[in-house]
Amino acid sequence: MSKQGKDKKEVVDEGAAITYPSAQWGNIFGNYLWFVNAMSTNLEIARIFGESLPIGSQDLFSSIICEVFSEFHVIDDFIELLLKEEFQTNVLTATLFRTNSLCTKVQTAYARKECQGFMMTVFQPIIQKIINLPYALELDPLKLQSSKPGITDDQMKSEIESNLKRLEELCDEVIATLRRHLRSTPQALCTICRQIRESCFLYHTDDPDIALSLVGGFVFLRLFCPAMAAPEGMNLSGTSLVPPTARRTLILLTKILQNIANNVRETKEPWMIDSLNFVISRGPAL
Repeated sequence: MSKQGKDKKEVVDEGAAITYPSAQWGNIFGNYLWFVNAMSTNLEIARIFGESLPIGSQDLFSSIICEVFSEFHVIDDFIELLLKEEFQTNVLTATLFRTNSLCTKVQTAYARKECQGFMMTVFQPIIQKIINLPYALELDPLKLQSSKPGITDDQMKSEIESNLKRLEELCDEVIATLRRHLRSTPQALCTICRQIRESCFLYHTDDPDIALSLVGGFVFLRLFCPAMAAPEGMNLSGTSLVPPTARRTLILLTKILQNIANNVRETKEPWMIDSLNFVISRGPAL
């Protein structure tokens, strides 16, 4: 972002301003345009430049490059190039999209940019319903006991069973809403999912299930679940404040949804074991 003064101009980047004499601004802007044109016509330059940046700067780069490359109509080609590098670098399927690589950052930034309206339509009513709940749908006995010191074992068991049932109903509501809005899924997200799927078939022909797992993992791990767990960031909570009880419920809800998307069959957390039957049964629907 630039600011113009009488004798100087400023470039403001994340709150830090660099001041240039106005006489130099023409050269600086000309170099900027040259660099943008060079990156958009040779995407390998953009990839190398982005990967050479410090990790902390790659998020900002990803957001900017999504805006610029969308204008130049090369964002899909750039993501496809990054996907090729991601699959060639990560031989093991377990490491694909599990790190904060430039590929996942750009995919996520582009998906968030293009899917905000869609996520507001799909998730905002459910999030508002959770915000209005008077208590958290807690499943962890230790947290429940901490919030209710006098609770008996029988009462705790009954409350956890009730909370799990309510969380499962909310999960079903999320899945049903997503399926109902399937035809209005943004084209950008459909393209990313198709690119991941085709890359799986190209690089991992020995694992027929990996495509479904990676597509579901990206959509929920990188996009839907973070947006639901922290709805303020995508304006999904509207004008409502998210109380701690609602935030905890949202975290538990997204935890179950993520397990469904990842085809989870076991869990390290004992208090999540009772949710596994539901998780396994909802895999095909999701």
